[in-house]
Amino acid sequence: MTALLVKALPLLICWGGMGLVLFRACRQWRKTVLAAAGSGFALGVVSALRLLSAWKGDIPFAAVRMAVALAFVALFVRSAAAL
Repeated sequence: MTALLVKALPLLICWGGMGLVLFRACRQWRKTVLAAAGSGFALGVVSALRLLSAWKGDIPFAAVRMAVALAFVALFVRSAAAL
C-alpha cells in the first residue's frame, strides 16, 4: 500500500492543483468541473490499481504513467486554450 501511495502522490498533487485552477477559471461551471474531476480521479485510481495488479515492477507502470500524463497535459493545454 505504501508503494501505491508513493507512486500516486505526485499525480494526486497535480490533480489537486489543476482542479483548483479550473475551479477558479470556470466559476459558472463548478458542478460540471467537480463532476468531471471526480469521475476522472476515480477512473484514474481504478486504472492504476488494475495496472499494478497486471504488471509487477516499476518500469511498465512508469511508461504507462508517462504516456497518460503526456496525453492529459496535452488535453489540459488544449482545453485551457479553448477557454
